[in-house]
Amino acid sequence: MKLRFFLTAFLIATCISCDKETPIETNNATTGNELIAKYPVSEPLHFDSVESLAMSMRNGLPFGNSKATSFVSYAETVMNEPGYDDRPNAILSTRFGSILNSEGEVEFGSYVLKVTEWGILYGPEQKEELVRELANSSELLSLCIETTICQELNPNETFYKVSGYDDIVLFDTFHYLTSVDTNKRFEPVATKSPAANLETYYLQGALGNFTRPLPGDQKVTFADESYCNDTKVFQQGYGALSDGGLKTKTMKRNSLGIWNKISNQIEGGILGFSVFEYGSFDNIGVGAPDINKVKYENTVKYIYTVNARGSSPQSRVGANITGRLSEGQALAASHNLQVTIEGVRFVINDTNAVTVFVDQRDSGNYDKIDYNWPVPLDGDTTVSQSYLGNTLVPNYASYYVVGFHAYGQSTRGSEIEGSEVWHYYWY
Repeated sequence: MKLRFFLTAFLIATCISCDKETPIETNNATTGNELIAKYPVSEPLHFDSVESLAMSMRNGLPFGNSKATSFVSYAETVMNEPGYDDRPNAILSTRFGSILNSEGEVEFGSYVLKVTEWGILYGPEQKEELVRELANSSELLSLCIETTICQELNPNETFYKVSGYDDIVLFDTFHYLTSVDTNKRFEPVATKSPAANLETYYLQGALGNFTRPLPGDQKVTFADESYCNDTKVFQQGYGALSDGGLKTKTMKRNSLGIWNKISNQIEGGILGFSVFEYGSFDNIGVGAPDINKVKYENTVKYIYTVNARGSSPQSRVGANITGRLSEGQALAASHNLQVTIEGVRFVINDTNAVTVFVDQRDSGNYDKIDYNWPVPLDGDTTVSQSYLGNTLVPNYASYYVVGFHAYGQSTRGSEIEGSEVWHYYWY
């Protein structure tokens, strides 16, 4: 499953066709020397590789960035505009927006990435100006006819060649060229939600890019219909990388019918987030528990590893780990380890384990709650360190998410409105 990227100066011939470059028809108001920047424009951040880019996105700067001072991001400018999340071409991940400059650009390896109205463009860094011109082209989508696989960017995603422009591709993040995921919405069953009347959605099986509720269902209104809760649980692909999580807020409709977020009593969280690992665990967890430093793709977590042989993986998904977390933290303290235990890995047998992560939940008078997945939804794991010497390292495995409960809700007076999403792989 692991995405392996080998960055080179140019996309290989099987990825991009080498057509003669043609003139670009642009929107004159927003291109070339006539562009008047709406926000301060920082130079794009530059990272050595897509791996260091992903590390920065998930763990914060610098992680290989060479231009981190006085940086103005897309997240703090464009993504903060009123009604931004309701746009059909909104970037949903605040973390992703935080490593883009105010014009939606970032560099990695020999590539430049640029967010456009129509999708995300990738091209060689030396053609950055051409990428910017194409971003403003009124003809961009009409040039994206033929699909391709780009090994250097992401071999598991499909890109569109930009006809007539060497080495430049578009990723269809906003689904202008491909259909939107419309998995069936199931009616609520016996609810376990924090509020009994939350709009309830279920996901099963392997998860790719998705948004729940779907755009038309995200605003759950209060009785007076002037206020609503807006909750999104999502995984959004950006081509070379992706990100997701939960966003929830309260919104008020103004006299023009436009919804704007307001500060209000809200609550939200990602609970019981569980992943299933398959690899070699024959010498792990047999004896005493251990504390491990585990890398899940580009995210590092400190995990309490325990023996759960003989139990089923299904029985561990979403398990209450409060007591186990206390055990692990006490064990760390007894060995003078200055680490925070962030999950419990239950070793089921010699080839499988289930890891349940710490719940993320908050409530208060906020304008929004924004949580990311504890780790990417799938990939590879490596154990780089066994702090107590009870785990054979290095240990390699692959994993995918098998369960979570994500919810967001707003309270006004005696009313509570919101949405929740349940995922359980083995329905």
